[in-house]
Amino acid sequence: MIQEDFSTALQWINKFLNHPRTNIRTDLQAGARLVNLVIHYELGNFDLIEYNLKSTYRFIYKQERMHNYERRVLRFFKDAIGETDEAGRLECMRVFREELILIMEDPFEERASQIFNILVWLNSRLDGLPLSVAKANEANNLIGIKQRKEKDANKVPKIK
Repeated sequence: MIQEDFSTALQWINKFLNHPRTNIRTDLQAGARLVNLVIHYELGNFDLIEYNLKSTYRFIYKQERMHNYERRVLRFFKDAIGETDEAGRLECMRVFREELILIMEDPFEERASQIFNILVWLNSRLDGLPLSVAKANEANNLIGIKQRKEKDANKVPKIK
């Protein structure tokens, strides 16, 4: 998907989702279902998104692991496919990105995004960047945050 070959990505995600298994972690399955929604969005398969939304919601709900992150991702796709033009869908993305940033400030919710961080995809679409560049930017941001936290932790208060 990083290479933006969404047709090939769809083939692979379908192999994963349709594979008969009993011991695959449910968080990986849920993440794959969210990736599937993004792939169909990129391919313009809005009619399939509507069906997959219901299926994904039922799966996550049955697993009793519906985080605000996942609930908001699903609502975004529902809102976006309801828009009639690209400008409306982009506005949905802008609103979604702002809400998602706030949701991910909660460490519990941030963990839900570790399987698939949809924020990278949103940044790619809204900033007009290739997905690989948006992913590299995200990695650089995370490294900078980690370095700042380590630097702050190493500061020792002066005693007068």
